[in-house]
Amino acid sequence: RGTMGVTSGKWYFEYTDGATGSGSVGVATAGATSLVQDGMVGNSSQGWAVNNDGAKENGNSETAGYMASFTTGDVVSVALNMDDGEITFYKNGSSAGVAFTNLGSKGAIYPAICTGSHSSNFDTLNFGQVDFAHTPPSGYKAWNSDNLPVPTIKNPTEHFVTTLWSGNDSSSPYGNQTVDTGMQVDMTWHKTRSHGVDHRIHDRLRTLNGNTDTGHIFPNLNNAEDNGAVNFDAWTSTGFTVKGNSNRADGGARTYVSWNWKADGTGGANSDGAQATVVSANQTSGFSIVTGTGTGSATTYGHGLGVEPKIIITKARSAADDWYFFTSAIDGIPYNTWQYNKLNTTNAFASDSATADNTTTFTTTYANGTTFVAYCFADVPGFSQFGIYEGSGSSNGPHKNLNFKPAWLMIKKTSAGSGSWFIYDNKRNPHNVASTVLWADTTNTDTTDNSYRLDMLSNGFKIRDTNTNYNASGVIYFYMAFAEAPFKYANAR
Repeated sequence: RGTMGVTSGKWYFEYTDGATGSGSVGVATAGATSLVQDGMVGNSSQGWAVNNDGAKENGNSETAGYMASFTTGDVVSVALNMDDGEITFYKNGSSAGVAFTNLGSKGAIYPAICTGSHSSNFDTLNFGQVDFAHTPPSGYKAWNSDNLPVPTIKNPTEHFVTTLWSGNDSSSPYGNQTVDTGMQVDMTWHKTRSHGVDHRIHDRLRTLNGNTDTGHIFPNLNNAEDNGAVNFDAWTSTGFTVKGNSNRADGGARTYVSWNWKADGTGGANSDGAQATVVSANQTSGFSIVTGTGTGSATTYGHGLGVEPKIIITKARSAADDWYFFTSAIDGIPYNTWQYNKLNTTNAFASDSATADNTTTFTTTYANGTTFVAYCFADVPGFSQFGIYEGSGSSNGPHKNLNFKPAWLMIKKTSAGSGSWFIYDNKRNPHNVASTVLWADTTNTDTTDNSYRLDMLSNGFKIRDTNTNYNASGVIYFYMAFAEAPFKYANAR
């Protein structure tokens, strides 16, 4: 199976049979189970193909005589029309007619081949890297990344970036240290990698230059906002400064990571909801920071995104309370409703009928007078994606197409007997296989373990182990991902 899945447009590639006249060529979803040695693409209900004997096949059901058989040197062309949900095959430039319909509802579709029982075949696939043997049908594009649309965000590192640093040498006088992320940071989530201490989040609405003793909140705890234990000093134009002699951010012989998002600085007043908020919103990247005050009942608050958020994370500031993680990305349990979890726990997701959102507001409930902060996220194609996948229980695990190369990935089991929130990033895992993780709900140090393996690919990620925290058979997992590069511009790792 290829790596470029498509959900719209008209796409074309060619297959040349190298020897023996065996196998099959066509398309498949990421869930196709037939792409194995001695298999045929159409053996799966998620594969649609033509076989070497000229039969078309889907779901292990063949229709003989679709086209003439092909053998060594024959060119089979594949023309996929996702706009109309149709696929047509050609032999040596002659159309055999529409083979299958209704593919438009199947999700992302990938090119796929199987060599049948002849696994030593050397067949040729042409996705436009050289001139085609035959002219593609009118309106069809070569199935390659050059023909993908230009993404809204060409350079994701202008909106999200992971940064690593080391603390000052304990044998020297401590001094403040500037962490240069290369972009304006409006929210930073940082963690000591080398020592088992709490996570911390700072943002520009709560932690201001000149008032830096405030604004510590801890993703792994339900504590109220902490106004002491200074570890953050000031925001800069391309990052922030951390306090010297602070083991939480600049301790000698310690290592740190921060995950950083750009919003819109200190923001401004927002009156879209029933209760006023202060909002710092980056509509381009689909991220906003919201501060507000509870009323004692369900109340609407403006989020500033201009589109519906898919994730809303809220935390009480002036009182101890859990981190509420609301999402509409878990379509399967049940369909098309909001689910919630608690970021500081290992709980399963549960349905939430009270949280509603639209393009201007979201609804939440806090005690009268309790101040809170909310972090809101919307999907932006090529930059961010939030969704689910189903575990396979196999070390050759699920591949999730994101249409970008991930810079940051968080995975959480959704069901009962659930586990921690696994966090991967491209700086602590610069190469595949990625197996170094932190957990949002614990103080654990950086941990590298083969049972946490996955690949961070040019177009998504692929699970590489059977650990039940991210790949039990039939179990649904939630993921939250941000891009290093959109697929159109991504290189393999």
